[in-house]
Amino acid sequence: MQKINLIVLSLLFPAIVFAQEFRPLLDPTVACSYGNPNNPIDWETSKTQLVQYFFIVEKMPKPKVSFSEIEKMIKENVLLLEKELNQEGKIIIQLLVNCEGKAGDFQIVHCPADMANVGCQIVNVLKNNLIYWEAGVQGKKKVDVLLKTIIHVDKGKIKINMDY
Repeated sequence: MQKINLIVLSLLFPAIVFAQEFRPLLDPTVACSYGNPNNPIDWETSKTQLVQYFFIVEKMPKPKVSFSEIEKMIKENVLLLEKELNQEGKIIIQLLVNCEGKAGDFQIVHCPADMANVGCQIVNVLKNNLIYWEAGVQGKKKVDVLLKTIIHVDKGKIKINMDY
């Protein structure tokens, strides 16, 4: 019995560690599950509303545009200052893709202090241009999924990848 529990724990541990790197939602109303009367809580007496979302699903959300198009949007819309042209670093952005395939609640999870201007500009570009996605699917049902996007900035060049 202990061996089975250990196997189950070892399978779940990466997902648990992965989930801890996310921040709480700033705007939970973006989630389809927000205020959903099908959620198993008493909405009349609850002071907080439960938002149910996933970190990893069978079919992960996918943006309606390619990563190269997203990089192009960022390059065209982010104005780097002269001092930022020689900087290197990574900016980690979190977003929620809801069950309808709409992205929201964009947050900067990590950004070097000297790249704060770049990070804020990238979040604004993503908020305005990366709204529509193919929703994530778990058990044949479209669900809310919390994602991380890593933006690598290397001496004026910007590269994006999704962390899944």
